[in-house]
Amino acid sequence: MRAALPALPDPALAAAAPFGSAALGRLLREAPLLVALSGGADSVSLLHGLVRLRAARGAEPPYGLAAAHFNHGIRGAAAEGDEAFCAHLCATLGVPLRVGRADVPAEAAQTGESLEMAARRLRRAFLGGAAAAAGAAAIATGHTLDDQVELFLLRLARGASLRGLAGMPPLAAAAPGGAPLARPLLGARHAALVAFLRAEGLAWREDATNAEDDALRNRLRHRAVPALLEACGPAFPRTLARTVSLLREDADLLDALAARAPDGGGAAARSAWAAGPAPLVRRRLAARLYEAGVAPEAVTLAALERLRAFARSPRGGSLRLGAATVRVERGALRIE
Repeated sequence: MRAALPALPDPALAAAAPFGSAALGRLLREAPLLVALSGGADSVSLLHGLVRLRAARGAEPPYGLAAAHFNHGIRGAAAEGDEAFCAHLCATLGVPLRVGRADVPAEAAQTGESLEMAARRLRRAFLGGAAAAAGAAAIATGHTLDDQVELFLLRLARGASLRGLAGMPPLAAAAPGGAPLARPLLGARHAALVAFLRAEGLAWREDATNAEDDALRNRLRHRAVPALLEACGPAFPRTLARTVSLLREDADLLDALAARAPDGGGAAARSAWAAGPAPLVRRRLAARLYEAGVAPEAVTLAALERLRAFARSPRGGSLRLGAATVRVERGALRIE
């Protein structure tokens, strides 16, 4: 007999089809999951919510769950405290924890990437390996509606395509050889998750760097978002979320069109990615780069246009994108 459903950080966790996705609902209720756990309020709320959801359905520790924490080697003693907190939390809940470590500043200096890009790449690689080792069907992250709004504004400020402005989907398809990404709290506000933890007497960690204004994302969070909420009203985040969902549908359609490469063999087949209208070629090329593991932040309009130019030139050319080198030789695209 199943227990009554306990308090959850967001009702979407218990929905049969969160965000209209029955596949996401099945993942949350039944599938083996790896929870990306930073120690912050969002990921801690997610872990508690999944444990409570599955316990109410009769599951016992470890509830088909594992957690993964990545120490970036950036914040010194504070990062060590985050790791210790995550270890204690997982031990208390009966959920196994996998920990990864890296010297992100050293990696960024070696590759020429920004700290953010190097950290993202190393963290994704760690989570992918941890998910495979845990036999997880998906990686669950604590991204919220606030993250979606900030990402939209960040990409708008830096310049982005339709796909970039489409933001994060609640359930993202797996990269080749990897696990899908599930974001079950994407409809929840960060403040609501903090209120849930306080009401339940549950602890979490605060990252002091989130209060600084040196990074563009933080400036948007502290200045732009409050100004938009004041000007547009409290419904602005959910209105933006609906817009992002529509943009994602349009981007999916264009992706499907871009995937229809022209027919042909030999050299024509090798250069098929460069044939057709510029918007479809850029989208086709970006998909190839993403599949090869090139960081999305490195896939800029300028980079895509240079690669298109290389395809039209008999000499071809090469371009460094983050940690990857992309070459175009006689119409063929090679990513190293």
